[in-house]
Amino acid sequence: MAELLILGIYVSILLALFAYGLVQLHLYRLHRRLLPPTALAPVARWPRVTIQLPVYNEIYVVERLLAAAHTIDYPAGLLDIQLLDDSTDGTSALAAAWIAQAGTLGPDICHVRRTDRTGFKAGALAHGATKSDAPYLAVFDADFMPFPDFLKQTVPMLEADSRLAAVQVNWGFSNERANSLTRQQGFLLRMHFCLEQLARSRSELFCNFNGTAGVWRAEAIIDAGGWLDRTITEDIDLSYRAQFRGWRIAYREDYVCPSELPVDVSGFRSQQFRWIKGGGENARLHIPSLFAGRLPWAVRIHGCGHLLAGSVYVLLLALLVLTVPMAAVKNSYISTDYVQFGIPFFAANIFLAFALWEAQPAGQGGTIQRIMIFVAALVAFLVFTLGLAFHNGRAAILGWLGYRTPFVRTPKFGASVGAKGWAGTEYATRPGIGLLLPDVVLMLWLAVGLYIGWRRQEFALYPIQMMGFAGLAWHCGLWLHQRWETRLRTH
Repeated sequence: MAELLILGIYVSILLALFAYGLVQLHLYRLHRRLLPPTALAPVARWPRVTIQLPVYNEIYVVERLLAAAHTIDYPAGLLDIQLLDDSTDGTSALAAAWIAQAGTLGPDICHVRRTDRTGFKAGALAHGATKSDAPYLAVFDADFMPFPDFLKQTVPMLEADSRLAAVQVNWGFSNERANSLTRQQGFLLRMHFCLEQLARSRSELFCNFNGTAGVWRAEAIIDAGGWLDRTITEDIDLSYRAQFRGWRIAYREDYVCPSELPVDVSGFRSQQFRWIKGGGENARLHIPSLFAGRLPWAVRIHGCGHLLAGSVYVLLLALLVLTVPMAAVKNSYISTDYVQFGIPFFAANIFLAFALWEAQPAGQGGTIQRIMIFVAALVAFLVFTLGLAFHNGRAAILGWLGYRTPFVRTPKFGASVGAKGWAGTEYATRPGIGLLLPDVVLMLWLAVGLYIGWRRQEFALYPIQMMGFAGLAWHCGLWLHQRWETRLRTH
């Protein structure tokens, strides 16, 4: 009976992954059918805009952020900037000096300081909104570098459609080639920004504001209930509340705002934890609402696919854990060749591969060369993703349980520090070795499964076990490398 239970859970997980793969395949098909975007309509009279810059301890990038926002091209007198500064280090002094030097040239800059970080980023944005009467609010995180024409490429869309709540633009990554960690992030995020967001937005499905590099209509924020800190990803929460109220969110894949990817593994993992846990929180809050109203079934299904994307890591974690008992009972207690039950997993990966291929830039070289490079990148991506199974799976579970955690910022180091010199900066951290323990335990568990398969000469589960083991080893290696890189700063 226990063997049948293990098999039932294992196959159920594979079928759930297969269903998620089908959703991604449908997004791929929707993306392939999209027509070119229409031209921007001329604006007869430009409206007032407030740019909000929420920062917390950003000494390496705050001046770059202010400079980029200050040079945005917009009619004089219709633009002001809010630096929403909750910093507790030298960031505030640097920002104040920069603002004083800027003087009266360009748009007004208001340096907003709060007495505490209540609500974290959501609280800062809500506080700033009370100090603005502009109909539109643009938001940029500390690591973003908007081009001067940003508002002239986004505000016309809001002016042309009174039911448009927000315009989100594509993210570019200025340091994607810095190291193996940033390359993997770029590979994954391109699927979201170059395929998922565009297909959802242009197909009248729910999509989301990504927290930065976008413009909100102030009326829509108020109508949806304002910025709330009930989840750790307040951007998804507000996006869904607005869309349930009948507002839409537009996405511009053809316009890019440069940003910075985390170059250190602790910053990357804290960002992943925030995103994945927030996804679980929003899934718990909003999936019931998707089915409570009269929304089209396509909106409901893709809304679930979007909100549950981070929860896929729970399935991957369970899948890795179950491969060991599966290896022990394969073709023994139940006379079934379990290889056939791996078909949904590999089919889901094929569907995912179509979406990832569609999202990647054309590149150089012939088709065969591009395919070979893509396959290598895809395998690396799958290995890397399986290595996050415990870390991200735990984050999703905590989100579903409603467990409250603080908002942990992702440190930014800027071009002046870069991928090589970050370890000697003020924000460099030496991660505790104990944080590796769950990944090491899972590696040892998979090693047991590999040994069982070798003894029984049953190798059907070897591919996923070896990829999971390699992925966990990869992340442990990155963690140990960061401890080594930061050793001088802590001694």
